[in-house]
Amino acid sequence: MREPYFSIINIDVEKDKQAEYMEKWETAAAIMSAEPGFVRTHVFQALSDDAKYRLVQIAEWTSRSHWQAAMNVCPMMGQEIALVDDDGYGVIRTVGERTAENPATI
Repeated sequence: MREPYFSIINIDVEKDKQAEYMEKWETAAAIMSAEPGFVRTHVFQALSDDAKYRLVQIAEWTSRSHWQAAMNVCPMMGQEIALVDDDGYGVIRTVGERTAENPATI
């Protein structure tokens, strides 16, 4: 059974450096998406200028071990454009869209 792993990265980047950061992120995402165990990633941008973090990235991997292996080739390691706070999480509950085939219950 698959045990997904989620890397949640809070990104503290100055507004005038965000475009530069995202350019490097796009390059890194292309590399990382080819790594074994990669599922998907999303980057969220704060809707408020008062947010603690301007960007948040959530990456899904098939396992923590796949994510750990991929960190050996991640070109974003050591970047100096932004401060990042990276934590990993495993799924303990999921609720999906309610459909006839999937009547979600809590």
